[in-house]
Amino acid sequence: MLEQLILTPGIFLRRLEFMIIYGISIIVYFTSLSTTTVFLQLGIQPGIGSLIIISGVSITMALMKDAKIARICNPDEKQKNAEFPPISFLFFALRDLIVLFFSFYVPPVFTAYMVAKYNVNILLINIIG
Repeated sequence: MLEQLILTPGIFLRRLEFMIIYGISIIVYFTSLSTTTVFLQLGIQPGIGSLIIISGVSITMALMKDAKIARICNPDEKQKNAEFPPISFLFFALRDLIVLFFSFYVPPVFTAYMVAKYNVNILLINIIG
């Protein structure tokens, strides 16, 4: 796979697996922006509600991606109907909550803290971050 990326990057970038992953990233990012915009337009501070919505979309997309890639990589009929372990849902949710919390919720809080405590120029924080 690495050889294909180096020698023929155009073919690698058009692979179905790669396009699925990029599609998920776009959907989750769009959901994040849309949710934040709607919350702010309604006068609601985006926070835990936004985190739950984004995490729900991310978990759903991740499960769909994994199922599709599993079918691509293993077309065996016996494996198609295998059950998904319930504990895996918990791990997906925990992973997404941690990633999304530190990606979307912490930066604005951290920025406000840096500006208030150290009188840091907000433009500098945006350039660095």
